[in-house]
Amino acid sequence: GVAAYPSTLAEGDTTTVTVDIENREGETTDYTVIVLLQDVEFEGDDPTFTSIRELDRRTLALEPGESTTLDHQYRADVVDDDLRVTVLLYEDSAPADPTAANAYRAVHLSFAVNGTATGT
Repeated sequence: GVAAYPSTLAEGDTTTVTVDIENREGETTDYTVIVLLQDVEFEGDDPTFTSIRELDRRTLALEPGESTTLDHQYRADVVDDDLRVTVLLYEDSAPADPTAANAYRAVHLSFAVNGTATGT
């Protein structure tokens, strides 16, 4: 799961995305976790990604029933109304082009980044 997070940040703010992972596979399992920043535009309900940037990639192994928490700090460095942090979980390694469609599990966190106050 993913912990609570703000829906709006100011440019330059830092927030932490916390992801909990639990191995329910019944055997020791290797995982790859990828954190993506996506600039999203919507036509109706269909998202189009105008840019995608990989923020983090980690590999880990968990014993059956073992869980862990991963923290990723994100500094809001772009002003945009429709940004999405996507956390992708893969068993074993990730493909060359990681997406929510080819991930074992995926979580999307949508938010906006507002510009800093003028004159500061």
